[in-house]
Amino acid sequence: MPQVKLFHNYCILGLKIVTKYACHLKVEGQENIPLVGPLIVVSNHLSYLDPPLISMILSRETHFLAKRELFDHLIMGPLVRQWNAISLERGAGDLGALRAAMKALAENKVLGMFPEGHRSSGPMRKAHPGTALLAQRSEAPILPIAITGTENIRGAAGILKHPYINIKIGQAFRVPHLDGRIERPQLTSLTEMIMFRIAEMLPEYYRGEYADLFERRRAVTRVTG
Repeated sequence: MPQVKLFHNYCILGLKIVTKYACHLKVEGQENIPLVGPLIVVSNHLSYLDPPLISMILSRETHFLAKRELFDHLIMGPLVRQWNAISLERGAGDLGALRAAMKALAENKVLGMFPEGHRSSGPMRKAHPGTALLAQRSEAPILPIAITGTENIRGAAGILKHPYINIKIGQAFRVPHLDGRIERPQLTSLTEMIMFRIAEMLPEYYRGEYADLFERRRAVTRVTG
């Protein structure tokens, strides 16, 4: 819709101005961003600023899955609607959100997801399996992103402190295709694969639930390779 597109572009322009003059923003790996085709973008989640920041660096309109409560919020509700977010009922098998996400990917759009489901204060939380399930069913490539620094921004006062924000973009990958019914252990393994791609780009403090996984996989790499 033209109005949504215009709103999105104005927001991105405003954010570019703010990050240029009020933040120390460092972005690595932009050459890894696929410019066409369906794409699932996954990231750790520290702040409400993460979705617009990701949209800004991708230079592709991104449809984020957002918790249902945000759509009812007095201030955030109109914003997430204008941003073309997909409503997600957390804690329930939201088939409507899954169908909407699959439809967006079938139309070669970019889908943004935060597998943890909640913002964290820094260290990553344990991820939910929804991202892995969607990646398996859609067979869309996954682009991992690691963000640090946005957790220090609390309102306008946080911006005035000229925060340091670092964003790393990894190489796109696909999860292995599995035939038949996908069981919980398989989803857990696929989820860990996705989260490892994020964790390996983060400083140790931010790896949280996946710090041990990171160390175990690094040890296996040292032994085998």
